[in-house]
Amino acid sequence: MPGERRNKKFYGFFHCKSCNSRWESANVYCLPGQTRKYYTQDCKKCDKAYSPYRVQSIVCSQCGETKCTCEKRHNDPSKHHMAHLCQKCRSGFPCQM
Repeated sequence: MPGERRNKKFYGFFHCKSCNSRWESANVYCLPGQTRKYYTQDCKKCDKAYSPYRVQSIVCSQCGETKCTCEKRHNDPSKHHMAHLCQKCRSGFPCQM
């Protein structure tokens, strides 16, 4: 089960305590060997790294289920992923290929 969780994509909520910025990401993954610790993301305003303060499963926007068979995507594929701010991408294991 830990391996499944590590490779599963989550939706996370972030808060920078330095500049009070908040952001959300559909590219949140567990650290290797962990089930509740996640890769950090840097604040784009002040460049400090933070872990998500809340993590949840990605829910389908069409049916509201976490495990669905809808053909519609669960997040916006046209939204740019800021890989330069993502610890997972910088560690050599990119979120998107």
